Amino acid sequence: LRMLNHILRANTGEVSTTVDLCELDRVTGEVKFVKSGAAPSYVIRGDSLFRLQSKTVPIGILRALDAELIRFHVEPGDVIVMVSDGVAKSFEDCPWLIDLLSRTDRLRGDDPTATAKRIAEEAVRHGAVDDVTAGVIQVA
Repeated sequence: LRMLNHILRANTGEVSTTVDLCELDRVTGEVKFVKSGAAPSYVIRGDSLFRLQSKTVPIGILRALDAELIRFHVEPGDVIVMVSDGVAKSFEDCPWLIDLLSRTDRLRGDDPTATAKRIAEEAVRHGAVDDVTAGVIQVA
């Protein structure tokens, strides 16, 4: 990430990118998110919705790397949802996304690919103008 930040800062003009990485240890259940200017990620557990967010800026804007490591413990049955900033337009919650993710009865029966597709389609329907990407992981 430091090297990427250095490369982006060396370019002429304003060049930046968000970074949103997820590493899941299936043995311990620990999930590590590395975020730099990225949209929030979500973990759905039963009737609870956890929002994992950092207040960092995209890589390439600041001289020093601005990234945050967020650790979270997941359990079998949890659903991890990661979206691009085109889906969640700002650091503020998207009411339609929170509503969709809160309807866990609908998400539990869906294939993760179908859930990701539904999130992307809803983002476009709600006026997304940037890239629209959603990733969904069902923890077994």
